[in-house]
Amino acid sequence: MTGANGFIGSWIVRALVDRGQPARAFVRASADLRNLADVRERIEIVTGDLLDRDSLCRAMTGCRALIHAAGAVTTHPRDAKRAWDAHYTGALNTFAAARAASIERIVYTASIFTLGAGWKDQPADEEHWQAFTPRGWGYWDAKVAAQREAEKLVAAGLPLVFAYPTFCFGPGDIHLSSSGQLVDYLRGRLPGVTDAGINVIDVRDCALGHVLALECGRIGENYLLAGKDIEFRELFARAGAIAGARRRIGVFPRRLMLPVGWLLEKVMRHPPLDYATAQIAQYFWYYRGDKTARELGLTTRRLEETLRDAIVWLRERRMI
Repeated sequence: MTGANGFIGSWIVRALVDRGQPARAFVRASADLRNLADVRERIEIVTGDLLDRDSLCRAMTGCRALIHAAGAVTTHPRDAKRAWDAHYTGALNTFAAARAASIERIVYTASIFTLGAGWKDQPADEEHWQAFTPRGWGYWDAKVAAQREAEKLVAAGLPLVFAYPTFCFGPGDIHLSSSGQLVDYLRGRLPGVTDAGINVIDVRDCALGHVLALECGRIGENYLLAGKDIEFRELFARAGAIAGARRRIGVFPRRLMLPVGWLLEKVMRHPPLDYATAQIAQYFWYYRGDKTARELGLTTRRLEETLRDAIVWLRERRMI
């Protein structure tokens, strides 16, 4: 399991051990392991680096299966080199090591941004989507390139299944990788949102989806791990109601975001909105998980439960 100490990855590890699967977590020597504290005694931890293929080969020795979930979404141009190393070079090294180790099944955490977006009144699925081709986004470039190579490897016999998580919320987001805007909203620091929307899945359901894809997903197939479609303004209104902290925020037209993001990226080192994020904000990231429910048996919990558990977790750690 790569990315085992991350927000999604740590929940995948828990799902594995809860189903009686022996799990080996592959992490960097300097990794923050707080997310694995509650399962540390139930798993094996090995250290290495995605850019060190030998360390990957050593880690996979004796393993039958692999879940490759390492990486993080980054949007600023200064992160382009790091994104390419992690999401393209690291992915290809991981696949090569898996092939050398004769791994029997692989689940690859792919990106919905490489698949495409939905529409407000027509969620996308694994066969129908709206093309998304952003400019100047290194993370997207890396994930697209890795996806193409992975598809070639599947055609050549690599036993790989593609999992596409939507936007994950829930407890355990120690680095606020998905929950940053939620925290800003509940603290009254979020000035506004766009008039678009996203699909939200509970991180625990997303993790189980990965394990189900490993157990019974068809080789070469794409599986969307999707939950609830919701506009941004409604998402934060629901979170505020659950937290007892409703905040007034503006709703900005999507098209306004492009010039604002472009300008802020040029004049600020840490802009509140960059050009890649502005491009993402032009779309409704709505999805259907019918195929995943039908073939893998994944069911997802209600959004209110996800938000409640996330808010409780954030409050316990005094993040809000």
